[in-house]
This record gives sequence, C-alpha cells and structure tokens, in this order.
Amino acid sequence: MVTNEDRAQWAENVMETFADETGMDQETEPETILADLLCDLMHYAATLSEGIFEAALADARAHYEHEVGDGCGDN
Repeated sequence: MVTNEDRAQWAENVMETFADETGMDQETEPETILADLLCDLMHYAATLSEGIFEAALADARAHYEHEVGDGCGDN
C-alpha cells in the first residue's frame, strides 16, 4: 500500500533532481526550490493549454484532501 510518506518521498526526489538540474546548491531553502519548480510547471502548463495549471492544481488539492482525510496514508 502506498503511504503519504511514500508520496512525500517521491516529491522530495523530484525537488532534489530539479535543484540539481537548475544549479541550486544544498543550502537553498526547500520553499525556494518548491516555488521555482511550481513556476516552471506553470510555464510548462501554459504550453499545453490555457488554464490547465489551475485545473490541475484544483485536482491536486482534492487528491491531497482525500489522501490525508480518508486514511489513504499515514499523514
């Protein structure tokens, strides 16, 4: 069974890869890395379709609420 700890680890792996790819050093705050990653995802989404990022973000929030509120994981 996939846990929320697993999901958080996958996200951390993405953040580390993104930081490496963009040249951020080990001292960069996680909030900065996350903000830059989200910004670049917004740029990417804009190449796909107008408004797709906001729709995906709403879907992500719904998934998160389900996963933390419905016993789908451990946190």
